[in-house]
Amino acid sequence: MCYHAQQKASAKKLQNDFKRTMINTESYEEQHHSNGFSHKNFAVIANIEGVDALHLFNWGLIPFWVKTTSDARKLSNNTLNAKSETIFDLASFKTSISSKRCVIPLTGFYESRDIDGVKYPYFIYPRNSDYFLVGGIYSSWKNKDTDETIKTFSIITTPSNELMTQIHNVKQRMPLILKQSDVDTWIDPTLPRQSIIDLMQPHADEEMAAYTVSKDVNSSKVQSDRNDITTRIDYEGVSQFC
Repeated sequence: MCYHAQQKASAKKLQNDFKRTMINTESYEEQHHSNGFSHKNFAVIANIEGVDALHLFNWGLIPFWVKTTSDARKLSNNTLNAKSETIFDLASFKTSISSKRCVIPLTGFYESRDIDGVKYPYFIYPRNSDYFLVGGIYSSWKNKDTDETIKTFSIITTPSNELMTQIHNVKQRMPLILKQSDVDTWIDPTLPRQSIIDLMQPHADEEMAAYTVSKDVNSSKVQSDRNDITTRIDYEGVSQFC
């Protein structure tokens, strides 16, 4: 599954590249490596009540029907990803997939390859562009204790392509990655169900590249959100895909 991501682009660059205004720009921070369980916010493309913009959403979807802060916290750890095969069936996701879809522009993501029980982290990045246009869903949840409305998202995953099968060789999943030409279609709240299903396909592996990086990516004991986290580190007998 996809629990580690990078959004290493300034607010200005994101706004210029996607021709959209960013809401609450002052709260945006670039992320070299974000562990999903920290629930940080990302710049996300979404059309909310006619406002097609770059919004800031926290990673880990909280459905509108969750009642308590404690329940919201627990559930958000289980909704970092949503499987394309079951997304229309599960209570946490079925409302959002129908009309609340978004795109998360990532400059890369991290996944680990298991070799004889040892995990080797890879940084996976776009071979021919600046971003992976990752398909997601979002929700708005009101915290009744603080009266604050929190917007959250999940990354949709699909079965892995050939490249990601080699890297994410245990669970064999990958993020849903859309074509640039499909972004406006994906975020259209009126998109029919079959059209949504048709878009949830594995991305072409020839448009992706990957190399191994520091094992700090998988450690909660070190600060891994740093500029050098994507420095290539070679491990004996471990393949590169770049």
